[in-house]
Amino acid sequence: MANVQSLPTLSQINAWDVQHLADAAAHWLRTADLWEQTFHDVWRATMTPGGTNWDGRAADAAQDLTWRDLVRVRGCAEALRHAARIANTGAESLFDVKRLTLDAIDEAHTHAFTVGEDLSVTGAPPHAGVTADDYAEDIRHLAANLIALDHDIALRLRDAAHGISEGIPYLAQGCT
Repeated sequence: MANVQSLPTLSQINAWDVQHLADAAAHWLRTADLWEQTFHDVWRATMTPGGTNWDGRAADAAQDLTWRDLVRVRGCAEALRHAARIANTGAESLFDVKRLTLDAIDEAHTHAFTVGEDLSVTGAPPHAGVTADDYAEDIRHLAANLIALDHDIALRLRDAAHGISEGIPYLAQGCT
């Protein structure tokens, strides 16, 4: 059975912020680019250290090692970019669901219903056959979607981070 989480309060929905996801995505994209550029520069530097062509077994070994590191870091960078896409898309989706939830709350208010902090709906007689319970059901459904989506994004980001962490121990071996 799925883990049932409590619904957010009205204040929590109003304050729901997704900027941290957008900020993380931007940071992760910059980091992925920096990783790739740095490892590419190191690999290129093994071709002509100090501006001099380098040949021989030691040069081949260094170039092979730095090439393998570059390939590995490209995989990590792509995993980081994937996490950034999840974060950006997640931020947009969470913002949309928040907006839908607030629109449903506004609609209830427009028809003289009161929405409580616990998302209960009271007051006013039915409007066009819609009761306080109908509004409460819609609002709670949307609030539950907000929680479920947030949880889903967290799980997808955790899975994406696994792809990044797979390559890091390999790269760190040479640093110890």
